[in-house]
Amino acid sequence: MMLTEDDRIIERPQTGSAVPLLEVEGLSKTFDLGRAKWTGPKRLLRAVVDATFSVARGETLALVGESGCGKTTTARMVALLETPTAGHIRLGGHDLRALSGHEFRRERRRVQMVFQDSMASLDPRMRVGHSIAEPLAVTGAPRAERDRRVDQLLEQVGLETRIADQFPQTLSGGQRQRIGIARALALKPDVIVADEPTSALDLSIRAQVVNLLRRIQRELDIAIVFISHDLGTVRHLADRVAVMYLGRIVEQSPTEQLFANPLHPYTRALISAVPVADPKVERDRQWKVPEGDVPSPIDPPSGCAFRARCPHATDTCLTRPPLDELRPGRLVACHFADRWIGTKTA
Repeated sequence: MMLTEDDRIIERPQTGSAVPLLEVEGLSKTFDLGRAKWTGPKRLLRAVVDATFSVARGETLALVGESGCGKTTTARMVALLETPTAGHIRLGGHDLRALSGHEFRRERRRVQMVFQDSMASLDPRMRVGHSIAEPLAVTGAPRAERDRRVDQLLEQVGLETRIADQFPQTLSGGQRQRIGIARALALKPDVIVADEPTSALDLSIRAQVVNLLRRIQRELDIAIVFISHDLGTVRHLADRVAVMYLGRIVEQSPTEQLFANPLHPYTRALISAVPVADPKVERDRQWKVPEGDVPSPIDPPSGCAFRARCPHATDTCLTRPPLDELRPGRLVACHFADRWIGTKTA
């Protein structure tokens, strides 16, 4: 019997354990771009700066922000596809950066990634079944076991087993993304890092994939790090949200509290730009999308990174605000965050 998901996003379930499974501390990534000229200064691109967060079993943490804010680089570091410049990634108490050899390979398989571009993440020359079984083949699983596992995974993501003999280009975008999820589940991971897995999908298919991730999380009790710029989807899927701007986390909060009362001006602007289903409200609302472009991470502004686009910036913002916990579980990097407590977005 095939598993199906409703075209509407269903209610978010309660989170699992409060004990962190994945802990990221002080994670940073700097790219050396060389010199613009032979005699010029060295150019450094600070893609991620001092990112700190944690995720428990059965919990979803969303990383949100505009393009270029460092979300994908953070995701790739957490999935160990990119080497951090600094910081720690702990999984079940084990510092993954401190491990090597067999220990690293054993722990590495516990974190798997679902990519944004489902077509680019699958080899067009390889049948779907072989793509799903590839992680199992790398770990030395026998052929018969791989075949059984592929059938099980296809059914788990709501696809017919006959699809194993097809090539990715013959499938729809939604089907290919399900294949990507199935491959990520092949090694029975504890953490899934999903990098904008719904951004290229139609609205109804997007809801199906979100519901699929939620069902798999409930069945397998896994943690999910969900990367997205779609706050509408994030609101229904995530238990907590970390807002990134120019490589830094500027606000971190339980989802419902963040949407009810955002405390950073950047977060307020992002939420104000989310479309509202009521046409009258949508027509009459005040939009507060940040003006101007995101500054270059090669030459970021001093002090608060958002001050050049913030309508509330003062000379105080020339000093960088720390990421402080204003309320239990609510971390904000803004000198004036307390003025927003108890207020709503327009």
